[in-house]
Amino acid sequence: MTEASKDTGAGLRAELPKASVDGIWAIEVHGAYEWESRGVLVLENGRATGGGDRHYSAGRYALSDGRIELELGAHYYGELRPMFGEKRAEFAVEIEGEIDGDVIAGVMSRPDRPQFTMQVRLMRMAGLGRTERLAG
Repeated sequence: MTEASKDTGAGLRAELPKASVDGIWAIEVHGAYEWESRGVLVLENGRATGGGDRHYSAGRYALSDGRIELELGAHYYGELRPMFGEKRAEFAVEIEGEIDGDVIAGVMSRPDRPQFTMQVRLMRMAGLGRTERLAG
């Protein structure tokens, strides 16, 4: 996120806080059948944890100039599904995306298989510590 500032009236500029991405995010990837749900990610203070019906992930994220970079370790259980050109139970994933309010749109890839990428989007479903739903 870009840092904003405001004029304090005395010619001084005060830094405004960066917008937070902390919250519960639904994650989808674009595949053969359009956008497919892949579970949820909880983003909080630089940490990312989440999962779906056959996987869980944990890692970290960083924000810079309206963009986010996530590094996750993905762990699959049950019957494996081909992801990034092969079936594996564990692998590293990177997501780079642009933040637009309650939507993050970007690309997901594996550092060890950079020739395979997927479009990904995250939609904030709720903030942390709140019970109301944000997305329609």
